[in-house]
Amino acid sequence: MSQIAPSARASTFPFWVALASLGIAAWLYTSAAIPAAQERARLRTLHENLSTLRAHYDAAIAEVRLGRSPGETWDLQSLFVAIDQHGYTPAELAAAYPEGSVAGVQAPPKAARAPNQGSPNRAKNR
Repeated sequence: MSQIAPSARASTFPFWVALASLGIAAWLYTSAAIPAAQERARLRTLHENLSTLRAHYDAAIAEVRLGRSPGETWDLQSLFVAIDQHGYTPAELAAAYPEGSVAGVQAPPKAARAPNQGSPNRAKNR
């Protein structure tokens, strides 16, 4: 009996193993990469939307901190400080000068108020 040398025998086993391994690796790569690319696109869109919203919120916060009304050019914070410097609260000022009063009317004397009597809001804030 003659035996054929193992090196001379043609074997297709390593070729099919390598081809199957390559197919499995390609399938694993595409099954993970395609959804990841789609998610990345969705995340970029979401990031752009959130950046736009944050810019709007930052602008709104800046307006509120400055005390500005939307679309107005005057500063509410300065107005409140000026009212406070005259010893009034906004409610007291509105009561002292109702709508329709003549502009340029002198403020009522401070003696009309009891000494050391502030507004109820000032006592709460201290």
